[in-house]
Amino acid sequence: MKLFATIILLFGGFTCYCQEINNRTYKIINLPKNTDIELYINAINNSDLQCFRFKSTCRVLNFKSGLSIEIFSYNKLIADGLPQTKDCFLKDGAEVIDYQFDITNNIIIAAAPNDKSIK
Repeated sequence: MKLFATIILLFGGFTCYCQEINNRTYKIINLPKNTDIELYINAINNSDLQCFRFKSTCRVLNFKSGLSIEIFSYNKLIADGLPQTKDCFLKDGAEVIDYQFDITNNIIIAAAPNDKSIK
């Protein structure tokens, strides 16, 4: 069986202009009890979620733990003065895969719904 997991978010520092910032590029909208929030914030902040971001609408990303974050739109980030890679976003209304996200070794992993690699 092939592994269809996509490793997202790369080790920050090289392309800092795309790093996520809590409450500036995303916000936590659901925090399950007994969740180590710092683990998630560190992994998300060291990530680049541009490939999941829509041009003018926010998007919710759900994690296996039950944690949910809302990533802000490309246009909102530009309006808030946060520099972004040109044209690095999803077209509004684009059909998207409902990935299941998880954190391992301070990295965000996204698996397609039928992928059994995240258990």
